[in-house]
Amino acid sequence: MMPHEGQHAHHKTASLSALRAIQRYKGSKKPIVLGGQSQNKGDTFRFTELAGYPESRISNMAPVFEFDRSYSFGEDNKHSYMIVADWVKSSHKTQIGPPKRWRYEPGHAPG
Repeated sequence: MMPHEGQHAHHKTASLSALRAIQRYKGSKKPIVLGGQSQNKGDTFRFTELAGYPESRISNMAPVFEFDRSYSFGEDNKHSYMIVADWVKSSHKTQIGPPKRWRYEPGHAPG
């Protein structure tokens, strides 16, 4: 993910840490950085750099690829790549809040 203003701080930090590690790499073959941003159809998000962090600047010659994760496939088009987003959300419950059934109510066991 590219580090941009709309992200939570820990996402920006992780992205910037990876970019800095690549800059410090002393090997003869530097890694290629692929950055991504999920967005809805019709969004016009464009990235050049995170202000104040020149290590995040990308080349204006960098190609841009788009991938429609809502594309349906499989038996009767029942599947899509949104399953990946659903899995990520389910594994990061702290970012979407607990389901109502997790709410503590005095006198009732949780769950």
